[in-house]
Amino acid sequence: MQRYKLFYKQIALSVTRFEHFKRIPQKDVDSFVFHASLNMKQLLTNFLSGDKFVYILYRKRSEKDMILKSIKSFFQFQRTAGGLVVKDNKILSIYRYERWDLPKGHVEGSETDQEAAMREVTEETGIDGLSISKDLGYTFHIFFADNLFVLKETHWFEMHTTSNKTP
Repeated sequence: MQRYKLFYKQIALSVTRFEHFKRIPQKDVDSFVFHASLNMKQLLTNFLSGDKFVYILYRKRSEKDMILKSIKSFFQFQRTAGGLVVKDNKILSIYRYERWDLPKGHVEGSETDQEAAMREVTEETGIDGLSISKDLGYTFHIFFADNLFVLKETHWFEMHTTSNKTP
């Protein structure tokens, strides 16, 4: 994965390998090249209180790992998994919290992301006969709950079903 992007409201923080950064930042973008003295806590505080896109550029894999570890330690972290269920060229979605969404939920105990995604899709939709056809990668977003900023990492899988049930 070359990019790691966090969303909070309508703004994003992107961690990108230096050579993959193709354009000069605009006025509404802050760009930082990673180095040991970069104050991640201050940068994240500014990101969460501002309205700018932020890019952190790194050169080596070890720098990326340090950046991601720092980011994750700043938040309450949640790991979830979900599915994009396809059947007959249709995508299964659910309506909750007054909006349409894809089924997903928390990874429990020693569950793998694949096991959690299949369990959550079945629990939330009643659809069974699921099989995973493709790993779709991760999404990350930030929300505010119980006076804490929460970083939610969701691992997505494309799934197919043999079920004829309707949710």
